[in-house]
Amino acid sequence: MKQISFFILTLMLIGCNDSDKKLDKKLKEVFEKSKEEKKPRDEFPTYIKIDTFYTKPGHFNDLIVGNSMVSDSLSSACSCDKNAKNNSIKIQIKAAIPTKNKLNTLPKDHVDRYNKLKGLYTPSLNPASFEGQLKYINFELKDSTVLKANVISRSTGLEYDGKDFKKDTVNQYQIKISRFKYHNASKVYGKFKIIVQEGFGFNPNDTIIEGSFQCMNWKINEEENIKNYKF
Repeated sequence: MKQISFFILTLMLIGCNDSDKKLDKKLKEVFEKSKEEKKPRDEFPTYIKIDTFYTKPGHFNDLIVGNSMVSDSLSSACSCDKNAKNNSIKIQIKAAIPTKNKLNTLPKDHVDRYNKLKGLYTPSLNPASFEGQLKYINFELKDSTVLKANVISRSTGLEYDGKDFKKDTVNQYQIKISRFKYHNASKVYGKFKIIVQEGFGFNPNDTIIEGSFQCMNWKINEEENIKNYKF
């Protein structure tokens, strides 16, 4: 009788231990899940996706440059270079701004500031006759993947830590595009928003840049050519 009672008690203890282990495991899962929920959400999720509802923009578009407090509009144009064989495309959004010294003389009023910049960039711009900063926002896409994203700057002055050229890699971007098939470049258009760590250079701390693009057959300016411009 004592042996039977001991056997029953042992089974009860083993059952309790198993229940405790299951409870501990469950509590641990709940705790880990609550920690994940408390993690800060990404305030600027990076993505590229198709947007079929976006209206096709014009050949020239506004480039909005600023931060969370202030922004300005610049005139921009787009060039594209497709590779139909491997379904890839290079998209380049071009803009121009004055040197830092000239920027300080522009009126602070938003409309006047915009009007003075509206005609600063043209697709046929000859660097030899230009004074200011040239800005190139570049996306290299293959299928639905962003292979490269960067902002290249070239100035007639030594604007960038004593240099006239700099290249900033872009890791934070949001791209909405009309299609992922690039064989017909004229049907490739969309809008974008990027964050650049060191700023665009038009306003203080202007790390947020957004705009639209419509692919044209104008020539892409390659990095080496930009670096070797003769002003």
